[in-house]
Amino acid sequence: MNLFVFDFDKTITVSDTILPISRYLSEWFNQKYKFRIIQFYFLLFRLNVISGKSFKEMITATLLAGKEYDLIENVITQFYNAHSSELFNKEIIQLIKSEKEKGNKIIIITSNLNLFVNPVKNTFPVDDIFATTIEVKENKIGNYIKGKNCTGNVKAEILQQYKTLNNFEKITAYGDSTGDFEMLLKADEGFIAEYIFTNRFEKIKYRLKNLNGRVPVNSKIVFNNFSEKYSFEV
Repeated sequence: MNLFVFDFDKTITVSDTILPISRYLSEWFNQKYKFRIIQFYFLLFRLNVISGKSFKEMITATLLAGKEYDLIENVITQFYNAHSSELFNKEIIQLIKSEKEKGNKIIIITSNLNLFVNPVKNTFPVDDIFATTIEVKENKIGNYIKGKNCTGNVKAEILQQYKTLNNFEKITAYGDSTGDFEMLLKADEGFIAEYIFTNRFEKIKYRLKNLNGRVPVNSKIVFNNFSEKYSFEV
């Protein structure tokens, strides 16, 4: 049996999902102003003013704290149902389904919030999901992240632990960013996404659309062999 490991945002999906999901939830709760607050936190994160973990805790405190976990999960499931046609990378989804039919194991290791990613189990076959975990007590969402932000070395540690518990013939991993590098190095074969735009304007438009909580689709995505592309950088 082989293991296939996937990052989530911009690997299984064609864009980051934190802002689109945050916008969807803000509108669902008729609190659109909260999405603007989260946009501001996102910019602070991108400018390296706050950490990824702090950014996610600000999302939970602003938008999710005190709400019922099951309710939010159902709303996010609605989001995926509404946007599945443009959000998911069709080639990757087909790969997941094909490898699952062969009897191989499929897992996701992502820095995204577990609550934001778990509902995809209802969309395509995944054995396990490892993500940044929000605090939940008696089905109520808290203000904090439990443990570490699931990126970089944390992803690699999760994969290593998963390997020790199972006897896989081969491990293949897919990612898109530097936060996936350590995980890709742990695999027997790794692939990294490259987003190709026709010009700089298209790239800016893609980023601005995602910043505004929309799903941008104006890009070509290819997966390159990780060891070949980064043989000198890593």
